Amino acid sequence: MVYFYSAIGPLWTSKGTERLAAGFAFSDNIGLGYKLRLSKKIWLDNSMVLRHESNADLKFPNSGHNSVGVRLGIVFNLNLPQKAVALQ
Repeated sequence: MVYFYSAIGPLWTSKGTERLAAGFAFSDNIGLGYKLRLSKKIWLDNSMVLRHESNADLKFPNSGHNSVGVRLGIVFNLNLPQKAVALQ
């Protein structure tokens, strides 16, 4: 199964750099991934991610950080199978 995702969220950084001030900032993420089913409850997950971190001009400097990453993981479905409930 191929999937695409995007996410925006707050973050807190305790140390400033030459490109980003310390404190409150945002992380914007987009990614493209692939899940391979190994069994009924186990999936292998692989994705490529583009990430940008900046503080939305709330402080300076605010050039931000950009990164590209690869994520590899195993997904376990721990839910017990649901039995169908007949409506009366």
